[in-house]
Amino acid sequence: MKPQITFTNTLLNFGDYLKYSKIFIETGTCHGRTVQVALDHGYNEVHSVEVYEPFFKMCQDKFANDNRVWLYFGKSDAQLKNMLEHTKGPCVIFLDAHPAGPNTGGHDDLIEKGDKSKFHQDSILRAELEIILSHRKDHVIIIDDQNGLNPISQAHIDQIFAANPAYKFYFHNEGVGEHFYENKSVVCVVE
Repeated sequence: MKPQITFTNTLLNFGDYLKYSKIFIETGTCHGRTVQVALDHGYNEVHSVEVYEPFFKMCQDKFANDNRVWLYFGKSDAQLKNMLEHTKGPCVIFLDAHPAGPNTGGHDDLIEKGDKSKFHQDSILRAELEIILSHRKDHVIIIDDQNGLNPISQAHIDQIFAANPAYKFYFHNEGVGEHFYENKSVVCVVE
C-alpha cells in the first residue's frame, strides 16, 4: 500500500481545516504572521513556539491581550510535547520551525554544521513528527517548505504514513504578498 498523494494546484488555506479542529499549533512563530492568520480564520486556540528570543518577546507584546494565544519559548522539539499536552483532541499543526536567514534561530549553527546541524529543517521535522505521532495519529499536519515531492518530502510522508495509513497527502501552493510558491506545503489529513 502506497500513500495517496494529490497535487491540488490550490493555495493553502488554514480555514479549510477548521472542520477537523479549532486548535492550531505552530512551530516557528517568527513575527507572528501565521498566529494572526489562524486567529483571523477562526481558530479558538493558537499555540506557537519560537526559539529566537527577540521574535518571542516581540510576539509576547503583540498578543499579550489575546487569551486565545499561548506562546512558548525554546526549540520546537523541546516544547512540542508540552504544547500538545495543553490541548484536547486532534489539532491542526503547522510545522515551520527552521532558520530563515541571519538573525533567526539556529542560523549560525546551520551555517557552521550544514546538514549535521540540529537546526537543519529535515532534522527538526523528523523530531517534530515523532512527537506528534506519539501523541495522536489523527492530527492534521501541515508541513511547510516541502517544495514538491522530493526525497526529503517523501521521507516525511513515509514517516506519517507508517504511523497511520489512513493519512492522505495534499500538496498546496502558497502565496505571500507578491511571492508565489508551487507545491510548497503538504497537508496530511486522516480521511
